[in-house]
Amino acid sequence: MKGYVRQIVVLIAIVAMIYLNLTSNGSGFTEPSQVETTQSYYLYPTDFSPAPLTFLIWAPIFLGMLGLAVYQALPRNRQDKRFDKIALPIIIVSILNAVVNYVPITLSVIVVSFLLASLAWAFVTIVQLPSDRLFYSFVRVPVGIFFGWITIATILNVCQWLVSVGWDGGIVSSAIWVAILVIIASGIGSFVITRYREIAFGVVLIWGFLGILLSDLSQISVLIAVVVCSLLLCLLIAQVVKDNNMTQETFNPA
Repeated sequence: MKGYVRQIVVLIAIVAMIYLNLTSNGSGFTEPSQVETTQSYYLYPTDFSPAPLTFLIWAPIFLGMLGLAVYQALPRNRQDKRFDKIALPIIIVSILNAVVNYVPITLSVIVVSFLLASLAWAFVTIVQLPSDRLFYSFVRVPVGIFFGWITIATILNVCQWLVSVGWDGGIVSSAIWVAILVIIASGIGSFVITRYREIAFGVVLIWGFLGILLSDLSQISVLIAVVVCSLLLCLLIAQVVKDNNMTQETFNPA
């Protein structure tokens, strides 16, 4: 998909995704939406469910994706082959993120898994492309934020499905399971930050971890896991920022 056709299709796909999300059961700004609902957030509460305030993350996700849609649709970007390469995964992401609002909890696990895979495809494609400041701001950052949140949301969605089928965690307490899941998500975040030098992904994970902690401050194991994993991600992010600053100084000596 290239040129003018690509610009129109991507723009329509993203705008339709945002519209269908905002008109579904959750607003996406003040209530859990997308993967977390079709009422599943309320019908199948889990200890991994973040505080409702955490879902304000959908505001920058929607705005960022809208910015991507408009930016790639500018006349100057019509023949930019970078946007041709990311068009298909972005369109698939938009479709899946809209569809997941309207399917039952069991099917949503499948849909959100493909959504996560599609975001990974889009993200890995983007980081391999030549980048300038505008491309980084309007393409890489929004997709990185989206990718980070859907990583959290996928784990949450699986937890909700397990609750829906009656699984109670077995011999392991729910608090320990939450701590384990936070550690797993932190491991994924550590890999993305160090391998792809991606800050936005890590920041979103920290935001999600804090939301999980705020939903129940009484679980010591969760508190320890959130604090330790958040500090680890902060250190990795700080190292990426430091390395980026050193690189800029090398190429732009005073």
